Amino acid sequence: MHAPILRSTLLAAALTLLVGSTAWAAEPTRQVLPIDEHFTVDPGPGPSFNPCSQPLTVDSVGTLYITDYVDQAGNLVRELQRAPQLYITITGPNGNSLTGLSSASSHGTFDFSTNTLTLVFTGQQYRFTPPGGGPVFATAGNETLVIDLVTGTFTDTFNGERIVNVAAYCTYLGAN
Repeated sequence: MHAPILRSTLLAAALTLLVGSTAWAAEPTRQVLPIDEHFTVDPGPGPSFNPCSQPLTVDSVGTLYITDYVDQAGNLVRELQRAPQLYITITGPNGNSLTGLSSASSHGTFDFSTNTLTLVFTGQQYRFTPPGGGPVFATAGNETLVIDLVTGTFTDTFNGERIVNVAAYCTYLGAN
């Protein structure tokens, strides 16, 4: 009989603390930024779209929505980014191109006590499928990067689907 009353009391106390502590922080700020980028990605490792042996052209078009959250002291503590209709087009030397929708959201959390930045990407980051075939380059799921802001080292964990068919991808784009 006492357990439900105790749970209700603890829940009410927690909600009071939550409401009271968030009331002192500033309202979140929001930005809307158009994306219209065009660049070349050279071959090589790293966080690029190019596992091929020749440069590829990348076009990104969409809108980025950013919401920043600050603590009571005005320090940025969290940032939510989403680009629900971000289209990425990869064009190879032969003129063939692949277009994929990147609807993943991402958010970052800053921990100033440990000097770390945690970035979480959730959803489909990209999926490229040549005409008449299955996906040849895709990432969808949850990816978490924890970055030490002092040393620059990071850990990367991923849970989801990754498809990397380098031969089919590079052959279609004429970049092998």
